[in-house]
Amino acid sequence: MNYERALILYNNGMVDSTFTLLQPCLDNKSDLSGIPKETRARIFRLAALSSIMLGDGEKAEEYNRKMVIYQPE
Repeated sequence: MNYERALILYNNGMVDSTFTLLQPCLDNKSDLSGIPKETRARIFRLAALSSIMLGDGEKAEEYNRKMVIYQPE
Protein backbone atom coordinates (compact mmCIF):
# COMPACT_ATOMS: atom_id res chain seq x y z
CA MET A 1 0.00 0.00 0.00
CA ASN A 2 1.37 3.37 -0.94
CA TYR A 3 -0.37 5.61 1.56
CA GLU A 4 2.05 8.48 1.04
CA ARG A 5 1.34 8.58 -2.70
CA ALA A 6 -2.41 8.53 -2.08
CA LEU A 7 -2.05 11.40 0.40
CA ILE A 8 -0.10 13.46 -2.15
CA LEU A 9 -2.81 12.86 -4.74
CA TYR A 10 -5.49 13.89 -2.25
CA ASN A 11 -3.61 17.05 -1.29
CA ASN A 12 -3.33 17.93 -4.97
CA GLY A 13 -7.09 17.65 -5.41
CA MET A 14 -6.99 14.36 -7.27
CA VAL A 15 -9.65 12.66 -5.17
CA ASP A 16 -10.68 10.15 -7.84
CA SER A 17 -7.09 8.98 -8.21
CA THR A 18 -6.67 8.85 -4.44
CA PHE A 19 -9.65 6.58 -4.04
CA THR A 20 -8.55 4.41 -6.97
CA LEU A 21 -5.14 3.93 -5.37
CA LEU A 22 -6.64 3.07 -1.96
CA GLN A 23 -9.46 0.84 -3.19
CA PRO A 24 -7.55 -2.45 -3.63
CA CYS A 25 -6.53 -2.65 0.03
CA LEU A 26 -9.59 -1.14 1.71
CA ASP A 27 -11.60 -4.34 1.77
CA ASN A 28 -8.68 -6.78 1.74
CA LYS A 29 -7.69 -7.58 5.32
CA SER A 30 -4.66 -9.58 4.22
CA ASP A 31 -3.21 -6.49 2.48
CA LEU A 32 -3.69 -4.48 5.68
CA SER A 33 -2.35 -7.10 8.09
CA GLY A 34 1.30 -6.12 7.66
CA ILE A 35 0.63 -2.40 8.08
CA PRO A 36 0.88 -0.71 11.51
CA LYS A 37 -2.47 0.13 13.13
CA GLU A 38 -1.75 3.86 13.03
CA THR A 39 -1.19 3.73 9.27
CA ARG A 40 -4.33 1.63 8.80
CA ALA A 41 -6.29 4.32 10.63
CA ARG A 42 -4.78 6.95 8.34
CA ILE A 43 -5.68 4.91 5.26
CA PHE A 44 -9.31 4.65 6.34
CA ARG A 45 -9.39 8.35 7.28
CA LEU A 46 -8.15 9.28 3.81
CA ALA A 47 -10.67 6.90 2.25
CA ALA A 48 -13.46 8.52 4.29
CA LEU A 49 -12.39 12.03 3.27
CA SER A 50 -12.17 10.95 -0.37
CA SER A 51 -15.63 9.38 -0.16
CA ILE A 52 -17.05 12.62 1.22
CA MET A 53 -15.47 14.59 -1.62
CA LEU A 54 -16.93 12.11 -4.11
CA GLY A 55 -20.38 12.45 -2.53
CA ASP A 56 -20.61 8.93 -1.14
CA GLY A 57 -21.73 9.40 2.45
CA GLU A 58 -22.39 5.71 3.04
CA LYS A 59 -18.83 4.73 2.17
CA ALA A 60 -17.48 7.65 4.22
CA GLU A 61 -19.40 6.38 7.25
CA GLU A 62 -18.17 2.83 6.69
CA TYR A 63 -14.53 3.94 6.45
CA ASN A 64 -14.91 6.15 9.52
CA ARG A 65 -16.11 3.14 11.52
CA LYS A 66 -13.09 1.15 10.33
CA MET A 67 -10.77 4.04 11.16
CA VAL A 68 -12.05 4.06 14.76
CA ILE A 69 -11.25 0.36 15.10
CA TYR A 70 -7.58 1.11 14.55
CA GLN A 71 -7.45 4.47 16.33
CA PRO A 72 -10.25 4.66 18.92
CA GLU A 73 -9.06 7.87 20.56
